[in-house]
Amino acid sequence: MSFKHKRRSKLVLTMLLHRIRNSEFDQLEPLCRILIGLLHMRDERYLQLFRVRLVENEFFMIMNKFKRYPKFTKEMICFLLDIRAAFPGLVGSHADWTWVAEWMRGHAAVYRDFPPPIDPEPLGADTTTEDIEPC
Repeated sequence: MSFKHKRRSKLVLTMLLHRIRNSEFDQLEPLCRILIGLLHMRDERYLQLFRVRLVENEFFMIMNKFKRYPKFTKEMICFLLDIRAAFPGLVGSHADWTWVAEWMRGHAAVYRDFPPPIDPEPLGADTTTEDIEPC
């Protein structure tokens, strides 16, 4: 399957993101692994950037909607950090990462395997993948 069309990319990603949005936390891993695989497809650079930004924005919206469910939000943050590590330089807005950092600080004690809280300040365009511990 070729993703050389923006409309086709958006259609496939929208269907997968819809499935993620309606999943339980223990169903997220296979869906997010498929999603990450789709993001790594090499075609036109602007289409790959479009897909990553679309997924990143949708992840922030999904996490904000379901933030009262810690297991679900934890899984979403882990996959968002995986995406961010795979595509350095593509960073959500400062407000998005501030929300994630605050949520992580509030829930890190509950989950021993949770990555340490991240400081939203270093999450600028000059951030490298060494700044983030992937899940």
